[in-house]
Amino acid sequence: MHRKMWIVPVFCLLASGCMKPEAEMMGPPKKPSQPPEMQVFAPLIGTWTGTAEMIEPSAEEMKKHMPPGSPEPQMTYAGGGTYKWDINDLYIHAEGWHDMGEGEKAHYHEFIGWDPVKKMYHSWYVSDYGERGDGWMTASADGKKFTVKTSGLGMGGKPAKGEGTMTIVDDNTVEWTWNENGAMGRMKMKGTMKKQS
Repeated sequence: MHRKMWIVPVFCLLASGCMKPEAEMMGPPKKPSQPPEMQVFAPLIGTWTGTAEMIEPSAEEMKKHMPPGSPEPQMTYAGGGTYKWDINDLYIHAEGWHDMGEGEKAHYHEFIGWDPVKKMYHSWYVSDYGERGDGWMTASADGKKFTVKTSGLGMGGKPAKGEGTMTIVDDNTVEWTWNENGAMGRMKMKGTMKKQS
């Protein structure tokens, strides 16, 4: 009997707390504005081209896994893409391509947004090679260097984990590093992007 008596007032209290004045319920909900934390990405808005260099595995190591008579392994790569604000400026949307060797190109999309609970940037990545990644990113105090850790699927649907950095050197230059453990074992790369417009 006592248990029933305290359940009723608690339920009434919860119900009244969920009720809103009629004026607040009028009209559609408002879209959120861009979090101020997202402004660190403003220097990236635009079109970029770049080059990348394979550090690991070395050319000699790659040759060990190639059929006899294969051409020299490709160790430098080109790429390019655009960064723009998207989805009511809540996200950075990166869309681009990069060499895969022997004339093949991978095309990708990435979204980066601010997570107010974790106080970190959350990124999602997909490519037309079946790759997909989910990552968490932090920015340095001056907003010039970003560090990210990702996990997901690499080529062939194999699990992959990676981590890297992106550093804004000046208004027209970004340098990056990337380390990954995936379908091809350990891979280490670095590169530079130059702003075109």
